[in-house]
Amino acid sequence: MSCCYSPTFDKIDLQKPNNEIWITIPGSVEKKRRDYDFLLRVAKCPDFPDFIRFVLLGNSSRFEGPKFIEEIRKNNLGDKFIWFEEFVPEKVFFNYMLNSDYLLPLIHPTTPSVKDYLKYKASGTFIQSVSYSIPMICHEVFNEPYFNFPSLFYLSEKDFLDIVNNIKSYDFKGRIQPPDFEMDKKLYCDFLFSTDH
Repeated sequence: MSCCYSPTFDKIDLQKPNNEIWITIPGSVEKKRRDYDFLLRVAKCPDFPDFIRFVLLGNSSRFEGPKFIEEIRKNNLGDKFIWFEEFVPEKVFFNYMLNSDYLLPLIHPTTPSVKDYLKYKASGTFIQSVSYSIPMICHEVFNEPYFNFPSLFYLSEKDFLDIVNNIKSYDFKGRIQPPDFEMDKKLYCDFLFSTDH
């Protein structure tokens, strides 16, 4: 039972080119939660592929967002990113998630809150991975038996670049089952009304 469901909205045309791969980072740009400097470093690498776009799917006008967007512009990396300068309406969020190929939690050993995520905290990105049936690209710190999410793992920037340069060769089809509300509802009701507890 997943208990991860997302509301449904009407589809909108996002004009996503057929050859592009969208790696989405949901949420506001907030450095205590994610390692955005890592994104800048990999995006600046000469062998970063042209067909990859990072989608910053949150309000970039808050927290460290404005400074990060300024860094993107200063380094002429605007063609490698999609970002929003205000709150992302639910319908727009839903449609960007539907068009995302991978999710990127961006939680690294240097992230201030990493110990919380390894002990008791769940990133919203993990939940959205299940809700929208999207695989993740995660730091090796999460490569543990209990981490039961379809993911590719990297340890270094070089590993990450290897993954994105070969990303079209990975196939998660059939390995990610979308949540089934009716099935989970039945399992939950069966549990509630069983006499075994």
